[in-house]
This record gives sequence, structure tokens and C-alpha cells, in this order.
Amino acid sequence: MERWLGNRPDGEKLCREVYGDRVAVLPYVMPGFSLSKLARDAQAAHPSCEGLVLLKHGIFSFGATAREAYDRMIELVTLAETKLAGEKPTRFVAAKLPEKPAHAADVAPIVRGALGGVRFILEHRASERIMQFVNGRDVARYSHLGVATPDPRPDHRASPHTSRAALCAPHR
Repeated sequence: MERWLGNRPDGEKLCREVYGDRVAVLPYVMPGFSLSKLARDAQAAHPSCEGLVLLKHGIFSFGATAREAYDRMIELVTLAETKLAGEKPTRFVAAKLPEKPAHAADVAPIVRGALGGVRFILEHRASERIMQFVNGRDVARYSHLGVATPDPRPDHRASPHTSRAALCAPHR
């Protein structure tokens, strides 16, 4: 869930408001032994909890059977969805766009040149939400913020063949 409660600055407060004592809420800790110990200790301190919320990670549910854990997960996610349903979607303030936007076919050679000979397979995407993002007045600022929930796996670190830089051509 892209707008998940636990990824927000006030995530702990929102999760406690939505779930009450049904789950234990844990602060963000990088994946690994420390996180597993923290999760074990939280569950041991609150044995009747139905799950754990790991802020900036996700939610886990428990049950005496796989079916019970699954049903609880559906309930917990539904509670979050209900909380979020009344919110307005994020809108970006639009930048001034050119009269005639560039076509993907016109921009493709520029992108290939910017990649410096490294071969990639690219897919052009232009949904309404994507276009709001790339045409936002503050795209230079928010396009470099990174993801809400980082992936700490070593195979996702930057290398000469990966880059966080984005080429955003205004398009309608």
C-alpha cells in the first residue's frame, strides 16, 4: 500500500489510532538481528497482540493457524484502507508546461545518449499520477527524496550501471 500508515512522519500515532492494542508498533530498525530481537521482545511483552507494525517496513499478523493469521491480516489492512479512504490523493503543483510537449519517440535518443552506451530496456509510462509527479513545480526537490520504504538488500546498491537520477521531460 503506497500510502501505508507506517511510512508517514506521524506513522506511530496513526497506527496506534487505527489499531489500538491489537498490534505492537515498533520503530524503524534496519533489517537484521536487532530488528528480529526487537520484534520478539515486543511480542513477548504483548502476547495477546494480533500482529506487529514495523514502521517503514510493514505489518505482520499472528494466529493459532495460518487461516487465522490470514484473516487477521485482511482485517488489519482493511482498517488501514478505511482510514485512508477519506483522504484526498496527493496532488503536485504543476509547472509551466510547453505548448507542445515532446513525444516519447523524440526523447528516446536523448535518454539513450545520457545512458552512455550502457544497454537498458526502458518502458514509457505516462499515467495521470506519473504525469502529475514529473510535471510538478518542485520535481527537482522531491524526485531526489528516495523511496518511502528503503530496500537495504546489497544487490540494490548503486553501481556504475544504476542511478537514482531521473530524466523528466514535461509531457501532457
